[in-house]
Amino acid sequence: DNFCSYCIVPYLRGREESFSSDSILKQIKRSKNLLTREILLMGQNVNSYLSKGRVFTDILSDVLNEFGDMRVRFITSHPKDFAIKIIEMMAENKNLCRHLHLPVQSGSDRILSLMHRKYTADDFREIVRLARKILPDITITTDIMTGMPEESEKDFEETLNIVNEIQFDDAFMYKYSGRRFTLSRYFESVSSEEGLSRLGRLIKVQQEIKKKKVLMLKGKTLEVLSERESKKSKSEFYGRDSGNRSVIIRGMNIQAGKLYNVKINEIAGLTPLGDIAEEK
Repeated sequence: DNFCSYCIVPYLRGREESFSSDSILKQIKRSKNLLTREILLMGQNVNSYLSKGRVFTDILSDVLNEFGDMRVRFITSHPKDFAIKIIEMMAENKNLCRHLHLPVQSGSDRILSLMHRKYTADDFREIVRLARKILPDITITTDIMTGMPEESEKDFEETLNIVNEIQFDDAFMYKYSGRRFTLSRYFESVSSEEGLSRLGRLIKVQQEIKKKKVLMLKGKTLEVLSERESKKSKSEFYGRDSGNRSVIIRGMNIQAGKLYNVKINEIAGLTPLGDIAEEK
């Protein structure tokens, strides 16, 4: 229901609809099996959930209480609706994954206003500050657009500034692409070449940040949920930790759907590799 000026989703999907807590719990029960170890709550904006007076933190509590032996994660959050209570719940419940995907889209207040995002860059900074104060090891990822119509070099520099300042663990970065029905089509456009150039500069900055962050994992032990066997070796499995980072697990007799404590002793490119320290 936000109708961001560049987004076609509201026109294709219609107004937001929140399913009742009972229907969500029943759907999970119908869908899970003996191998299910993780539940993903998904919505275009989970933080605007509202059903019969119940909000998103209520649903999180219901799912965590009902399925206490499973990991729970969610996507996607919107900064204007985000409740810091969610981070407090992460700190209190180890089964609620310590990952927050929070799209910033731009570091320029002028562009955020044109996007109809309904928050400022400082609003975003404050959410991140509080989240890291409550949970220092939280993983924070984001979405960022370049080449939004009307975006100046100064606006783009402000985006680079917030990326350098916040130090996201990862980011989905993309160039603006016009969509029918959207208001942004009527703004003064930025050339495709300039949008791509800015995207390349942004990717270079963020990749360096991610590399630094990944290298800091070496020597640490992560709790990793194994997902699938590597095509290269039967003694390697791909998995994800609570922060939604891809991890390669090394060891014999690894099973999909199991939780392992993995000590990271090598970094391959941007992917941590580790040996099993303990099966959970």
